[in-house]
Amino acid sequence: MIRKLGFLFFVTAVFTGAAAQAAAPQNFSADVTGKSAEGIFRAKIYMQDGNVRMEMPQAVTITRSDKKVVWLLMPTERMYLEQPVTPRDTALSGSASNAGEVKREPLGTDTVNGKTVKKFQVTYAGEGAPVSVYEWKDSAFEMPVKIAAVDGSWSMEYTNIKTGAQAASLFEIPRGYQKFVMPDMAAAFGNN
Repeated sequence: MIRKLGFLFFVTAVFTGAAAQAAAPQNFSADVTGKSAEGIFRAKIYMQDGNVRMEMPQAVTITRSDKKVVWLLMPTERMYLEQPVTPRDTALSGSASNAGEVKREPLGTDTVNGKTVKKFQVTYAGEGAPVSVYEWKDSAFEMPVKIAAVDGSWSMEYTNIKTGAQAASLFEIPRGYQKFVMPDMAAAFGNN
C-alpha cells in the first residue's frame, strides 16, 4: 500500500504540477492518460485558480496551491493522506515560470491529438542531478498538453480539454473523511 501511495503522489506531481505552477493558471477540465513502468492509466483532471483535482480509479488527489499541500483521497476507506508540495513536484511541472528551470531548448513542431504544437526539451535543477523532460505546448492552451521524460520512463497527455470555471467543492476534502497518518517506519523498527 505504501508503494502504491508513493506512486500516486508521484503521478499527481507530474500531472498537476504543470497546471498548478503555470504563470497564469487556466481554469479547465480534461482527460489525462499517463504511461510509466507501472502501466497505463487514465484520469480526469479539474483546475480552478491554481488548485487541481485528479480523479483516478484508485484514488482522488487534490493539490491546493494556496495551502501548498496535496491530499490523496481514498474513497473506499473514506480517508485521506496529506503531503506538502515539494520543490521536486514543481521541477516536474513543465512550466516556463518554474524557478528550477535551467534550460529550455526549442525542438520545432510536432503533432499531438491532430494539432500542431511546439516541442521543447526542458531541464530543471533536480535533487542531486538535473531532470530533463520533453514538453509539447499548444498556443491556444496556457500549459503543456503533453510531457514526457527524456529517458522515456513516463509520459502524460491531456485530451478533451474544456476551459472554464470549475466548482469550488471539487477542491475540498469531502465530509466524513478521516486523516490517515503514515507510520514512521524508522521509529517502528528502532532506527533513530
